[in-house]
Amino acid sequence: MKKIFIAVSFLLLCLSLCASAETVRSLPSGDLASFVAGRTFTVRASGFATSEGADHATLSFTICERERFDAAAVEALKTGDEVETADGQVFQVTSIRADEFGFYLNEDNPYESQLIFTRQEDGSYTLTNENDYPFWRETFSFDVPADAGLVYLDWSDPEAEEPVRRTLADYIADYQDDTLFDANNTQITFDESGRLTQLLRNYSPWN
Repeated sequence: MKKIFIAVSFLLLCLSLCASAETVRSLPSGDLASFVAGRTFTVRASGFATSEGADHATLSFTICERERFDAAAVEALKTGDEVETADGQVFQVTSIRADEFGFYLNEDNPYESQLIFTRQEDGSYTLTNENDYPFWRETFSFDVPADAGLVYLDWSDPEAEEPVRRTLADYIADYQDDTLFDANNTQITFDESGRLTQLLRNYSPWN
């Protein structure tokens, strides 16, 4: 019985790891500050863990990365096949056109989403839709403290020649839900000590 229990436990552990590997990546050893130090990330903002007025808050973010697809699978696509994204969207392939830049799907079918596979330097392909919007994969979420030194650069106005320099208090006032600050328009930057120093919000017609 003990051997069976150990074997079943090991199997459940393997299944758990396999089930989460598609969408969740653990942090490397060390704390969050050492991981984010000096780096810029594309993120989806997901609200506040806490907010202590205009000067201090704990902000919540989910780091996002471009979805990547295996080159052999993309290059073998044919009409009638399907493309499935990490969030479970499934697209039927009704037509394919290829050039030196990539593969263009469903250009002749107004009832199917048009998709573009673009080859990357590492040999994989990334995916965008007909509006040139990329498909993103969410990796992991975390909370990070922010203070009045945070620079919120708001470039959400398409007519603006440069971003407006704003504050943490402005960001808290602007944030309504994560559709306004998602991977299509939001980046955060940390200094070498791991302190959150900048939040950039770009223009996006869908936000």
